[in-house]
Amino acid sequence: MMKWEDSSAYRFKTYSSSKLGNKANFILAIGLTVKEYTVMFIWINLFIGLLAHARLIPSGVPDSFLSFHQTLYSNQNYNYSLSWSIVDGQLDAILSLNTVDPLTAPLTDAWIGIGFGTRMFDSQFIVCHNQNNGSVDMHEHISQGTYAPPLHFMLSNGSESFIMTNTLGIGSGTQLICSFSRLLDFPDSVHVKLDPSKPSNMIWAFNPNSQLNYRNELFTRHTPTGRGGLAVILSTGSIIPQDVSVFETRKNHGIGMIIVWLFILPFGSLFARYFRSVYGWLLIKITIQVTGIMFFIGFIILVSATNVKFGSIHTILGVIISIVIGFQVILGILSVLGLSQETLEVYRRGIKLAHRVLGFGLLLIAMVQIGLGINMLFPLVEPRDKTLWVIYFTGILFWIVIFIGYEVYWYTNVKRDDEGYSKVISETIDRTLSIHREPSLNVSYTWDTLDKAVMSGKMLVVANGRYVYDISKWIGSHPGGQIILQTVCGTDISNDYFHNAGFDAEEFIFHEVPVKPKRNTSSIIRTDLSHTQLQQVKRSSLQSRNSLISLDKVPMFTAQDWTFIQRSRRTHVHTKLAIEKLSSMFVGRLVNYDDVMYDDSTNHSDTSFIERGFNPSEYRRYTITQKEMEPITLGSRLVIRLRFCLLYPYDLRKNQPIGFQPGQCLEIQARIGSERISRYYTPINGDLNSFEIIVQVEKHGKMSEFLNTQECGGKQFKVRGPFGTPLLTSSTLYGYGLDEIPDTIYFFAGGSGMTPCLQLTNYLYFSTRVNIQVVQAYQAMLPDEVSLEVGDIVQVYHHYMDGWGFGINLRTMREGSFPIGCTLPRQPIRLFLIHISNDTKSKAIGLDIMEASNLSFPQLCQTISIPSNDMNLSTMNEILDDHVKIPQIVICCNPIMNSLIVDLVVEKGSKWNDRLRILAGDTWS
Repeated sequence: MMKWEDSSAYRFKTYSSSKLGNKANFILAIGLTVKEYTVMFIWINLFIGLLAHARLIPSGVPDSFLSFHQTLYSNQNYNYSLSWSIVDGQLDAILSLNTVDPLTAPLTDAWIGIGFGTRMFDSQFIVCHNQNNGSVDMHEHISQGTYAPPLHFMLSNGSESFIMTNTLGIGSGTQLICSFSRLLDFPDSVHVKLDPSKPSNMIWAFNPNSQLNYRNELFTRHTPTGRGGLAVILSTGSIIPQDVSVFETRKNHGIGMIIVWLFILPFGSLFARYFRSVYGWLLIKITIQVTGIMFFIGFIILVSATNVKFGSIHTILGVIISIVIGFQVILGILSVLGLSQETLEVYRRGIKLAHRVLGFGLLLIAMVQIGLGINMLFPLVEPRDKTLWVIYFTGILFWIVIFIGYEVYWYTNVKRDDEGYSKVISETIDRTLSIHREPSLNVSYTWDTLDKAVMSGKMLVVANGRYVYDISKWIGSHPGGQIILQTVCGTDISNDYFHNAGFDAEEFIFHEVPVKPKRNTSSIIRTDLSHTQLQQVKRSSLQSRNSLISLDKVPMFTAQDWTFIQRSRRTHVHTKLAIEKLSSMFVGRLVNYDDVMYDDSTNHSDTSFIERGFNPSEYRRYTITQKEMEPITLGSRLVIRLRFCLLYPYDLRKNQPIGFQPGQCLEIQARIGSERISRYYTPINGDLNSFEIIVQVEKHGKMSEFLNTQECGGKQFKVRGPFGTPLLTSSTLYGYGLDEIPDTIYFFAGGSGMTPCLQLTNYLYFSTRVNIQVVQAYQAMLPDEVSLEVGDIVQVYHHYMDGWGFGINLRTMREGSFPIGCTLPRQPIRLFLIHISNDTKSKAIGLDIMEASNLSFPQLCQTISIPSNDMNLSTMNEILDDHVKIPQIVICCNPIMNSLIVDLVVEKGSKWNDRLRILAGDTWS
């Protein structure tokens, strides 16, 4: 029986013959037109080949003509075609490659194949090989995920796949023909399922003259034009040719990624790491990185048009890199914004670390990714073009050598170690003087004129206590950001510039006060001394302060203070390049008339050094180490207590006062937004190393609201002072009065005006590092206590504010706790605090301090509270004692109340108004 089917270019018929035995079939195609003579010739040769080889065709090829035919490739040398039918749920097909001229284009070790899929990376193939001995091998192959010969597909038991059944192969020097049958819906998850009613993607390829590959197989890459693709509806024969010429596109994608990851971005990292002393380095770095990312995006878009499928390691890594780059861009933007935005500055250190780690990780992953990509295009095992491999390995080696070389040079010639303060001074002075000798740059500044220049917008800093630099040119390029530069303007940056954060850690000897068990102070009998006795004790206690012991025994700082100090510091041992950069910013010299010249004999240097003298106009930087809410409110306003610690407390100034005199205040400055805001505050205790202030948080008060939002160890604050005339005016010895000290001080205060009174109270009764005299013996009852005898001198380390203190008996040199009531304060002055309140229920600020003073020295300290409406002459007469010989009246209330009290005091007579002092609430005088 014979059946004819029309195809676009051919008609086929299939014969059956039982003479060949066992239902053997063979296929004979005869061209029916003159135009198809060539095709007829091919099929005649096929018939002759069958007879010559006596090769039987296995059963399975349909006993009818194949339904459809498509010429896949045709030129003057070769014709490659596919014929197929769909029968009983399987695809029966024939692949045929024929030579037009066997003499000039023979088929030597040829192979032909067809793949089910859209690209070579993830298709399954059926390949037919023409061997030298005339035999034909047909196998199922699976892609390696690269442009390398597919591998034989083997089952889990090691045998070949049985996807192909009933195969036929005929090969000679003029033709290679193979037939196969394949299930449409193969029962596994590996093979592509074919739906005959929908387009099925196929790719095809051939090589008429193959060579041995790296697996010693006659299976090398197809010819440049010997491949293609198509989408076929198997049931109807409809064909849509597909463009599979994506190799060049992917090659260009690979070249682009090599440019991005082996040249542009590594250069950006190199520049950011080693060229930060170049003006505008940050802008250059950003430009390089943005350029690299734009190229990356462009080449991603380029390759995405080649029908990229997810699943390979290369594709997965590409997606991961793209996502990480997105995060990296966000981190980079946040890091740059953190240089100038205070809201981000607190997170910038973590952002910067994450940005750096991600960047390094991206470079490493990208190097692996590039290698995978090149191996997909030009497998390393294939004897093909190795140009990209040479560029790849050369690029990696180049950057390894460059980075190692720069790192070695950096550590041996550029980086500096923390060598100590005096060596830094010598080196910087010599370098600065050798670079800048122009008279026009030798401008003189004082601390006051320097501050005025900074407040006018200039960015001036001081180094080594004597040289002034203009850092405005560095504002956009400083690796540490703009905020810290704005913060340090008007201050000395020597410690920040030449030291690490913990360079003076050994200086911090923490003398933590031991925990004291509860003790009963009611059993201590306090002697109420007469006025004459008070005067005698006053003189002796003041003169005995010459027996002070070493200050390193004083618990100036706690471990918590040190933690927050280190956190707030922005110190960094800058490189030699950075020092040269700073030297180039020299604009003048600082004139400080309290400086003392001396020679560094230990260095055997001719350079003279300056021991910096104390100047209250010099701003020094502090940080908050403790923040507490006061247990009261003034109306609806919060009250907070803040402890400030000097960032570099052991960078001392000559003649620096040990403590604050009552009546003195400090100027605290902070940069809030783009403004520099200054306010005066009265320190209630401490000294220039550490002090506490009480702040009433005013609504819309820039400074008070700003302070209320600060965290410990965060911002740096500029502080200078102390300013103001002390309440106890006298000649001084180390800042403590000797003459004309009043017997009794009447202190009228209200609201935040209580802080000067608290300062006075702490000064009189709760000072540390001072000597006080024992007036009543005490026998220690617990191991942590110290015994006292009348006349002993005790140096106080700490006040527990409950009637007990901790210190050392200078007679026995034993340390321990003792009742404060057995001693007299260093200046036994009676203090009457008159708290002026709006009503009888209002509580005073610092009530804990006043209660502690009443508990420790009830014979000296007394507190009364008077409603403002009750302040009149009668009340004033009750308060002021006419028997007091040397009184002092201090007023610190609101302006209206100040005026009222002054009028009442004046009516009392000249004895009182001659000793009158008014403290303003927001300024000093």
